[in-house]
Amino acid sequence: MKHIIGAIFLAAVLLISSTSVEAAKFGVEITGSDLLELCENGDDYSDGLCLGFVIGVLDISFDTRLYCLEKATNKQIVMVIVKWMRANPEELHFPAKWIVAKALFNVFPCRD
Repeated sequence: MKHIIGAIFLAAVLLISSTSVEAAKFGVEITGSDLLELCENGDDYSDGLCLGFVIGVLDISFDTRLYCLEKATNKQIVMVIVKWMRANPEELHFPAKWIVAKALFNVFPCRD
């Protein structure tokens, strides 16, 4: 039951929040495909944008207990999300914030 309530809460928060100030200004939302491209680009700027986006989603959903990231580093979290996106290309048209939350929910479930 906790997971269902947490999932509903996270979905509501992610729907309300904007992906970025610049994207919101132009009515554009970053998709999973966009995030995967950023995270795999390999240059420092893209890596920073990728990490910043992921950390932003983590900050929004910190208290939801949808996933538990005990002892995972930021780099490990990004690597797991990239791996999940590669394994689930049919999901990449969804908003990136949703993709990040879903990947973490599936890979780092909380043990009650």
